[in-house]
Amino acid sequence: MTIIIHHETGEVLQIDLVSLEGADLRGYSFHRAMLNGHMLRGVNMQGCDLRGIFFSGAILSGAQLCGSGIIDGLLRGAVLDSADMSNCRLMFSDFSGSILTMASLNNADVYRANFSGSLLMGADLRCQRILEANFSGAVYDRATKWPDCYDPKNSGAFLAESGD
Repeated sequence: MTIIIHHETGEVLQIDLVSLEGADLRGYSFHRAMLNGHMLRGVNMQGCDLRGIFFSGAILSGAQLCGSGIIDGLLRGAVLDSADMSNCRLMFSDFSGSILTMASLNNADVYRANFSGSLLMGADLRCQRILEANFSGAVYDRATKWPDCYDPKNSGAFLAESGD
């Protein structure tokens, strides 16, 4: 079976797979690919060109994205729980309303990225240029890891209080 992925540029990518779930897609270029709402649970896109990707509403639980360039990506409402985005270039990307629980963004460059309204419980957000990112209305917990000397409350994020 062949999966056809359309790009905003008019380019078409054909991949011989039955499903994108758990697929090893390392080495492919997804520049401006339109994958809104797709099921990509456990996909391996390490080191891929994901510039300008359309991932809004996509399910990327447990995805391996480390080292990828997700510059100017649209990931509104995406589910990225337990995803590995360490060492990614996430500049200018929109993660508003996304679920990033237990995700790793360790050492990712988040310059001008938008995480407003996102769920960040247990996430590793020890990122580069975090002072330039938007976290207004995002929710985190005590397990969320932030850079030393960074106070998420000053960026408009809210600490979720446990019910105990």
